[in-house]
Amino acid sequence: MSVDDAPEEGFVRDNKFLHPLLKFGFTAPRDFRLFNDQDGVLGVGRDHSLLFFSCTKEPMPGSLAEWMRNKLKPTPTDIQSAEIDGVEAAIGARPRGSDTGLGQVRYVMVRHGDQVCYFNLLSEGPDRDRRIEVLVAAARTFRTLSDAEAAALHPYRLRVITPNGASAAQLAQRLPYGDFKMERLLVLNGVDSAAELARLRKLCAEAGRDYAKMEISIYTDAGAGLSAHQVSDEAARKMVREYEEAGAHRMIFLARQPGNEFLTDLEQMARRFIAPA
Repeated sequence: MSVDDAPEEGFVRDNKFLHPLLKFGFTAPRDFRLFNDQDGVLGVGRDHSLLFFSCTKEPMPGSLAEWMRNKLKPTPTDIQSAEIDGVEAAIGARPRGSDTGLGQVRYVMVRHGDQVCYFNLLSEGPDRDRRIEVLVAAARTFRTLSDAEAAALHPYRLRVITPNGASAAQLAQRLPYGDFKMERLLVLNGVDSAAELARLRKLCAEAGRDYAKMEISIYTDAGAGLSAHQVSDEAARKMVREYEEAGAHRMIFLARQPGNEFLTDLEQMARRFIAPA
């Protein structure tokens, strides 16, 4: 059983994104967390700097710098032709204005075969000028993977084992992830309800972790196959109380309504689970 993205969507490995089929990769700054989706890769830094990466097969004849100058609106400033990993690239800055405030925004585009891959980079805060250069440097790590590198990439797969006396902390250290090892272990083992959260205190004690300082998020469809908007007001209040008492900090609901009905679903969930009783 795979517990990873599909190969055609690429893999996140700590602060790296690697695509085995399209044969490219890049490395984000070390403090970034990457989130992969079929539309692209979102990166979020500890200072809330943002990185978005994707690729398109939209034809872009001529130079990328000229395309950026003629097609992007508002027209970027300080557009530069460049090379990244030996292929054509272009870098530009979004003009500062009412929509950007004092934030720094950069666009980086690079050709990769018959596609053009691009980075949208945003940095705000007092360190924004230095930070945006760090993000541009990260975009410059974009490179083509060798055949051997691409062939070695495989999705993580779930393997059921017998603990044989190993503690939760020891089992967590065996996971291939670089962060949140204990939290990932708990999720993989189905700690996803108020009743099961009671087990966390014992596991945290074994691992030497402070239960009160753990950020616990619960993903729920409200049970019994119902989406959250179908739960009664009384049941919603009870569910919130149970999770709060168990130590959960955050509840994340699955919205099952398609299209524009999602907004109605969201409003109903807010009234039931957020509005005061």
